[in-house]
Amino acid sequence: MPDIIAKVDSFDVSKLVNSEYVEFMTKFRDIITTFPTVVTVLQHLIDQFDALMIDINKSLVAELGSSQTISLANADKLRDQVHRGFCLAVQAQCCSLDDEMAEAAERIYRVVKRYGTSKLRNGTYDSETALIRNVLSDLNSDEHSADCTKIGVTQWLTDLETTNNAFAQVMEARLAEAAASIDYTTGDVRKKMTPLYREITGAADAMVAIKSVNAADFAEFITTLNAEIAYKK
Repeated sequence: MPDIIAKVDSFDVSKLVNSEYVEFMTKFRDIITTFPTVVTVLQHLIDQFDALMIDINKSLVAELGSSQTISLANADKLRDQVHRGFCLAVQAQCCSLDDEMAEAAERIYRVVKRYGTSKLRNGTYDSETALIRNVLSDLNSDEHSADCTKIGVTQWLTDLETTNNAFAQVMEARLAEAAASIDYTTGDVRKKMTPLYREITGAADAMVAIKSVNAADFAEFITTLNAEIAYKK
């Protein structure tokens, strides 16, 4: 038998937001279905995966159907608007003809860039909430507060904190409402599903590595899965 080399590409599924996560896992299960040999050999793992797919779809429907969903999107849009305005206000002062003003603005903008500008706003809900809290903590510290006052962005910081806290409250309300309809959340299912996904892909890697009689089928499965992973990255 000629050497067959294949290995599932590394992919941090934990970075996917819930809807993207469920979409990827659904595609993963669809790919498995097209390889009967993989299904047969890994049946015990796939049965567990199928049960979790049922649970995670129920939890996602509960979350997306929440009356808080529209409010959440609006709250996120509002804090994004404030963060964008804050970044632009700092950048504008970097162009000041007053050297001290421009230098203070440059120091603040370096902090802002450390946490991200548009990249911060394009992250997951939870990551954006955490990053905004971090940047606020940094800019309100003794090291930077004077510069923020000097360039006149303290009101922007206050508004950013207000909108970020408002978003967090809506998020908590949505999760509470979703949890009330079922006794688990999407996050609960993900904690079980992600290790199982890794176990299944690890088993596929092993079947190729040990050159099992089904190595060619598993290699083809891995190649197909890697194409989907490449698309998601």
